[in-house]
Amino acid sequence: MELLKGFEKSKNTSIFCWGLGAEGQLGYGGTENSSIPLKSKIIGKIIDVSAGGQFSAAVSEEGSLYMWGSNKKYQISLENTEIDYAIPTKIKNLTNISLVACGDWHSIILDNNGTVYSVGYNKAGCLGLGDNENRSSFTPIPKKELKFIKIAAGRNISLMLTEKSELCSCGSGYMNGNQAENINEVRVIETLKNIQIKEFSAGFSCCACVDSIGNAYTWGESEDYQLGHGNKTSSIVPKIVERLTKIIQISCSRGDKHCHMGCVDAAGSAFSWGSGYKAKLGHGDSKDQILPKKIESLEKENIKIKQFICGGIHSACLGENGVLYTFGCGSDGRLGHPEKGNHKYLYKEKIPKAIEALKGQKVEKSFSSYYHMIALCSDE
Repeated sequence: MELLKGFEKSKNTSIFCWGLGAEGQLGYGGTENSSIPLKSKIIGKIIDVSAGGQFSAAVSEEGSLYMWGSNKKYQISLENTEIDYAIPTKIKNLTNISLVACGDWHSIILDNNGTVYSVGYNKAGCLGLGDNENRSSFTPIPKKELKFIKIAAGRNISLMLTEKSELCSCGSGYMNGNQAENINEVRVIETLKNIQIKEFSAGFSCCACVDSIGNAYTWGESEDYQLGHGNKTSSIVPKIVERLTKIIQISCSRGDKHCHMGCVDAAGSAFSWGSGYKAKLGHGDSKDQILPKKIESLEKENIKIKQFICGGIHSACLGENGVLYTFGCGSDGRLGHPEKGNHKYLYKEKIPKAIEALKGQKVEKSFSSYYHMIALCSDE
């Protein structure tokens, strides 16, 4: 997942989830949808969160991993695939964990020693274990010569960054950045080998990264202009996005249709492009944008952004002020606004709108799946 600078571990933290809850992914103990952020039933100070296809995860300050929601492909590494886990459950036999990244049907975690572990669905080789066999429990990726510091997971793709700032991948052929065929072992992305990568994102149809001087690179499918190059030409290897400079963070669509991307620059401006379906680009309409475009409504309000979060048919921007703004399609409650009500499939927000229910909380980081969102908050 995209990572942000850490916050003081001494702060009290809470996890809030909202949106589709059918498989327990909201973590409050039930399976009803919620258009209002609900506090998850988890004890302890949390340092990282992620949201997968129909599941969620969190890492505690003490290095424990908690997961909840659907386990159909063992993506949350629990014993029973026939039931959904509606309450955060501590994963046994795991310690010293620092980060978690949830894909569509698989998960990866990073420990403080720089080792990555993977679990779940592995048809495309996204677990990086040298085969295409699914795993029911977290298994260490055999790359002892590499120490990893950051991770991300999308649909059938995993990305990980080494301590030397080399971006590595495994999984789906059109997103691994190296070749058209699937790769079932972790490899450095060759065209980025001599470039210092700082941030990156794994989506459901495309991937992106940012280097040390703020250049953005994208690759994968582009039928919705989501690569930001002004055309629908897909790219197997990373290509620089010419219109973007001084970028500090980037995010890829969590859907495989109507895809988009968003990013943030060093000045705190947010940009979005690709499919404008359901007004999820935040420009006040549903027009596609073939090139990155600044979100003017945030500029007018002088709101500085530090994280862009792409869902599937919605988006969010996290302000430096700790306020989370959402926009796009509001069905299933994924925007976190109570207006959903009788507008179940019609409700949408055309420009970023603050989630009022999180007032009094400072959002430290947030993540989205296609259907639900998760936010890590600290007391203001």
